[in-house]
Amino acid sequence: GGEIFGRISVRAHELAVGPDGSLFPATRSGQLLLLRPAPVGAFARARPAINGDASELVGTWRLVEFWDRDSVAAPKRYRYGERPTGYFVYDPTGHVSIQILSGPAHPIIARERGEDWFRTASLDDLRAVVENFRAYFGTYSVDRERGVVVHHVEGDSRALYTGSPQRRQFRLVGDSLIIGNDTTARRVLLRVR
Repeated sequence: GGEIFGRISVRAHELAVGPDGSLFPATRSGQLLLLRPAPVGAFARARPAINGDASELVGTWRLVEFWDRDSVAAPKRYRYGERPTGYFVYDPTGHVSIQILSGPAHPIIARERGEDWFRTASLDDLRAVVENFRAYFGTYSVDRERGVVVHHVEGDSRALYTGSPQRRQFRLVGDSLIIGNDTTARRVLLRVR
């Protein structure tokens, strides 16, 4: 128990604010909202930090190019085909969401197989879907002086980046966002208007 000084909603979690400014998970049980103190840091993800000016990065960006290579002399590897599709979304609260699909051709699963199709799918079908799609989300921070955006990954469709910071060089050229060093990695995105 304790006195409640206010309530706020953060990412669909209702919180109670205690007299010392601490946050508590809140539930409705009659008129009582206070159950137990939240562990320290439990809501740290709700307040992403943006250092530097990220305002130019905020928006929805459509992916039009994505390649990597081992050196300048090496051939380019188009992991998602030569015409990938997808979006990178940087919102003003410091959250990022990235989805990439190979193109022009990508796996299509027959709808009649239903939402649980993967439970009985062949290894080849599963591999094709994983190889041709990538998504992750989290928060981001920007170091404008160094031209770096860091994706602080909270969830990843392939589970490789989850819980890790992913540093990316970037630059803005008009309505184009270019991620990578142009030598061994390049992603080109166009602002969606």
